[in-house]
Parts: sequence; structure tokens; C-alpha cells
Amino acid sequence: MAYRRTLFKDEAMTSAASNNKGFTLIEMLTVIAIIAILAGLLFPAISGARRKAQIAQAESEIKSIESALKAYYTEYGRWPIGNGGGGDFSYGKFETGGPSGCCENYYLMDALRGIPDTYGAPCGSNYQGQNNPRNIVFLEIAASSMDSYGNYVDPWKHPYQITLDTDYDGNCDSLGCGGAYPTTATNGTVKNHTVVVWSVGPDGVGGTADDITSW
Repeated sequence: MAYRRTLFKDEAMTSAASNNKGFTLIEMLTVIAIIAILAGLLFPAISGARRKAQIAQAESEIKSIESALKAYYTEYGRWPIGNGGGGDFSYGKFETGGPSGCCENYYLMDALRGIPDTYGAPCGSNYQGQNNPRNIVFLEIAASSMDSYGNYVDPWKHPYQITLDTDYDGNCDSLGCGGAYPTTATNGTVKNHTVVVWSVGPDGVGGTADDITSW
């Protein structure tokens, strides 16, 4: 009897082992296919949510730049460049590569951040602290929002575009330093604004529907 019980036990264990072979190849392929389908369905939603978050970030940063510039003007009674002569002055660039004349917005960012620089260029830079002698921090910028030259860039790594009413006519003219201007700017002019800030948006091209502006 003991022998028969042992035999039955061994047979049961063998049967259980034979029924626990894991997934077959077809089952594995089916699971992988289902996961791929679900991932395909979720990707557009995730991508759309990420884009909305980036747009919200750009809108917030644009407002911060505008507020910082207005605070600067309140403090010093002037803009960092072109005070009263010539046309309005714009910062920002569309082309890639190194510094391109006065288009770089890092000239302006140094003054707003209270960081004396050594550029010595007549572009509104904070050369030896001359454009922010009180070293007031009007704007703080995360390192992740700056390119290797010190430009303040949007979530898509394009420099923010900034125009100041440096001829004091109450309007911002000649938007876009070396590039197109937003479709919402009539002939490159935004009336009744003394400072405007904008991003070329996800496509990196000025004058298209995805531009994000402060007005």
C-alpha cells in the first residue's frame, strides 16, 4: 500500500510539472502584439499631453521675461539699449550656430539676471555691470532653459524673441531679429505695447500658427 501511495504521488507530481510548461511561442507573440497595440494607442495621448505642458511652460516663461523687463524699466527708468534714438530693438535669433551680432538674447539676460559680463558689445549687454549697476536679480533662469551661449531658450530649444520700444512711440516695431515675425504682428508691429516677447513654437519657424506671444 505504501508503494502504491508513493507511485500515485510521483504520477501526480509528473502530471503537474507537465501542465506548468509556461507560455507557448504563440501565446508570447499574442501578448507582445497586444502590448504593441496598447502602446500605439497611448503614444498620441502622451505626446499630446507633453506638447500641452511645453506650451504652458513657454507661456509662463514669456510672461516672466515680460514682467522682468517691466520691473527693470521701473527700477532704472530706461531700457538696457537704444534709449530714445533710432528704431526699436529686438533680441533673439532663428539661425543655429554661434553668436550672430546683437541678435543673441543672452546680452539682455545677463542684465536681467544681475550678472556682469565681459562682452563689451553695444547690444544692451551688462558689460562690467553697466546695465544693472545695482546687481538686482529681475529674472531667474534654470540652467536647463539656457543654451551653451547663455541664451534663454523655449522648451524646443529656440531662443525667445524680445522687442523693446526703444524709440518710445508706444509701439513695438521691427519684430524678429533676422527672421519672420508672428502673424499676430501687423507688418512686424504690435501697437500699444512697450515690450513684447514671443516663441517661434514647436516648429521652430517664425510667422506660423504655433507661435506663442505675450500679447
